[in-house]
Amino acid sequence: MMATRGAWGGHANGKIPASAMVTIAGTNRRVRKEFAAGVNAFRDAFRARFGYLPVIVESYRDYAEQVRLWNAYQSGKGNLAAYPGTSLHGWGESIDWASRIDVYGTPEKQWADANGPKYGLAPTGNGFSQREAWHFDWNGTVYKPPAPPKPPKQEEDDMPKNSGCAWVRASDKRNVRAVFNTDSGFWWPWTDNDIKISDVQKAFDVPSFATVTEGGAKGIEAMCALVRSRQEK
Repeated sequence: MMATRGAWGGHANGKIPASAMVTIAGTNRRVRKEFAAGVNAFRDAFRARFGYLPVIVESYRDYAEQVRLWNAYQSGKGNLAAYPGTSLHGWGESIDWASRIDVYGTPEKQWADANGPKYGLAPTGNGFSQREAWHFDWNGTVYKPPAPPKPPKQEEDDMPKNSGCAWVRASDKRNVRAVFNTDSGFWWPWTDNDIKISDVQKAFDVPSFATVTEGGAKGIEAMCALVRSRQEK
């Protein structure tokens, strides 16, 4: 999802109230609401890769501070600075990083440049007339964490199988607590509760289980024959 960058919420650049922005977790740095989730996710991903959270040197910048930086730049005593009222910092849409992201050639900087855009952080400082490794601007991406993966569907072929066919009957001889397996792979899962004969009959769609309730080898063979006949159809 993308959003429009620049002026928002009826606010003036560098004059946005704190209540209109979001504070980045564990810091006192604020950014535009649509940008915040991506910044937090970027920091978490950076920590997973390097073992520590990257430090934010600056994010939202008020108008008075932008005037000070502009004057320093114009006098030759400061870094490159945008004219007051035009900086993306004044919209809460820029981040300046430390933690070796601010040093060209480091693994941290290389990782940030490669991975930042998917979190909404574009390394735009690389293209400045006076390059700024630390400067990243919001690219308009409204970051949403990926949905957790769905558990794989268990197919019949993935289920455990035993050779042959067997059933286990409860002591009252009316209920079956059983796994039915055939050479062709039919699986009926174990259960902690008794499975009534009528339920098993319904599941197998066979007319009668009289031979099973009689027990003995004859009953087992009859069950196997019924199950196999259903599979062969």
